[in-house]
Amino acid sequence: MEEVFKRYDAGEFAKEGIPQLLEELADGKNIDEAVEASGLESVGDENIRDIVKDVLDEREDFVEERGMSAVGPLMGVVMEELRGKADGEKVSEILREELQKKVQ
Repeated sequence: MEEVFKRYDAGEFAKEGIPQLLEELADGKNIDEAVEASGLESVGDENIRDIVKDVLDEREDFVEERGMSAVGPLMGVVMEELRGKADGEKVSEILREELQKKVQ
């Protein structure tokens, strides 16, 4: 458990991925195997930004209709795409930045 939290603090995976990681550890895998098996390798800001842009492009009509109030619903979509590979706070920050560019 200590190693899980050390690696979380180091930014190796998002907190949303911890339950899945613990399941892999319970199956007898070591921490490295568990991170790999659960697909929780952390993604960088540019990868997050690319995914956010893709989601915004796919839902262009929704973005036009809702403007900045689209953040909440789109956050769920983006987090589903990332599946625990990025911290929600960072994703929210990038989503707001990119959404602001679209609604101006």
